[in-house]
Amino acid sequence: MIAPAAAVVSCANCGRSFDGRFCPDCGQELQDIRRPIGELVREFFGDFLAFDARIWRTLVPLVTRPGGLTRDTIEGRRARYVPPFRLYVFASFAYFGVMALTGGGLFAPRITSSESGTVISFGGAPIRTGLTTGAAPEGETGPAVSDGSGLATRLDERAAAAARDREAFSRALIGSFSYGHFLLMPIFALLLKAFFRRRLYVEHLIFSLHFHAFFLLPGALLVVASVLLPGLGGEVAQRAVVSAWSLILTGYLFVALRRVYRESRIRTALKLVALGLAYGIIAGVVILAVAAGTLWFY
Repeated sequence: MIAPAAAVVSCANCGRSFDGRFCPDCGQELQDIRRPIGELVREFFGDFLAFDARIWRTLVPLVTRPGGLTRDTIEGRRARYVPPFRLYVFASFAYFGVMALTGGGLFAPRITSSESGTVISFGGAPIRTGLTTGAAPEGETGPAVSDGSGLATRLDERAAAAARDREAFSRALIGSFSYGHFLLMPIFALLLKAFFRRRLYVEHLIFSLHFHAFFLLPGALLVVASVLLPGLGGEVAQRAVVSAWSLILTGYLFVALRRVYRESRIRTALKLVALGLAYGIIAGVVILAVAAGTLWFY
């Protein structure tokens, strides 16, 4: 028995004639939205559950096999995983959402003020020292007196204002850092391109998306842990946790670089050191710029 031939249809988007479900030219699905609402709702939740299933199949290799997810994606084994950019967006929403809800927890901006000035720090490193005198203590709204003029005066006044409403400034800073982190992701891919020139930029971008997603998702868990375990909020404990997390990220990055770029351990280690130094400097500049910009317009 001969199977009936598939019906040939025309794509409503580009006009191409084809048989099947998807247009071979523009990729649009052969689907009419003029259907009963119940059918559309069932389809929506089907897509949602499919994403839910794929996210778990994506997170396991992301965490347990550094670089494995990137290698599979580059080599064409992509259908089982969440696309790299969508994974990054999911991780970014999770991390910065938790930061906003908890006030930052372990990674919350710290604002301290005294008669000598206001110090704003993030991750244990000061990002602004106000030279204000007479800054109002927390909870008061009196004006701050500042010495000097111009740029320094503006920043001093903003630092004093941040000290008067620390929670609001912390929320503003967390929101700004989400944009800064997004900016760092393609920059990291450019650095990878400089060290591994034989690969296309899109391959480095996929690597960067996966690495930054790995940074964000466990980071969100650390924030939650620091809220549930108040002992982690101390300065000594905070530095210890941040140092341990930095070591984990370094080891993860080394294994991922080896798995994706397939170079020797020595070459990978040397490039990792140079990459870490370059990225650390750039990230520091971006963080300082974001923090200063947030303070300036606060």
